[in-house]
Amino acid sequence: MAALVGGATLAGERALSAAVAGWRADLRLVAVLREAGGRRDPPEATLAAARALRGVAGVRYVSAELALAELRGVLGPRAEAIGRLPSNPVPARLEITPAADLDAAGLAALQQALARLPRVDEVQAAIGWVEPAERVARGLRQGGLALAALLAVIGLAAAIGAVARARRAGEDETAILRLAGVGETRLAVPLVLGAVGLTTLGTLLGLGALLLASQGGPAAAGPWLRAVFGLGPLPLLPLRTLAMLLAGGVGLGFLAALGGGRP
Repeated sequence: MAALVGGATLAGERALSAAVAGWRADLRLVAVLREAGGRRDPPEATLAAARALRGVAGVRYVSAELALAELRGVLGPRAEAIGRLPSNPVPARLEITPAADLDAAGLAALQQALARLPRVDEVQAAIGWVEPAERVARGLRQGGLALAALLAVIGLAAAIGAVARARRAGEDETAILRLAGVGETRLAVPLVLGAVGLTTLGTLLGLGALLLASQGGPAAAGPWLRAVFGLGPLPLLPLRTLAMLLAGGVGLGFLAALGGGRP
């Protein structure tokens, strides 16, 4: 269970990160520009200042004429009414692409910094979803790993109990072997192998269940997961991560052997 919960947490975090990265790719902060004394030329000073701000990955200047053309393209046949207006109602703007690693606080600070630039009338930024997404990611990681750690401790306690029972069951045989001159290392090997085999088997079962629920699992698992949990298959974890989870299970076996007492 510890391997399953820990692996599912890491896979869920990868899925959420991929979704957020897709949303962030389309995220733009729009600085609406005002005309200064009837001027409609590109605001070079504002452009340079925007590009120099911390957390800005790119800036695109959209003139009023281009903005109107883009609006007409979006509206399609419904844009006929715009052509009857006496003047262009669409202002020029700057489209700012924030850095991919900028968090919610950084995005808010960037929005405030853009609003202070010359010729910027207002800044439109749909960034309200970023901070809740960060909270969900932190909660998923911290809660999932904490639960996995708790299950690992419970599993360790169970393995220690199993080793202790095996040690007590073989006390008479161990005493005879010790009198026969068998070394302590050879006496401890069966207990260590038993503990490691027990925790390794449990870890493999957990990883097997995780793989069944992953994108590399059987095709029938996807519809079942959507019907029962409302979620699609989890991303397939890298082999390195799976190996680390398996190594953690083997390590718990050694700890259980040490905690089970001397043979």
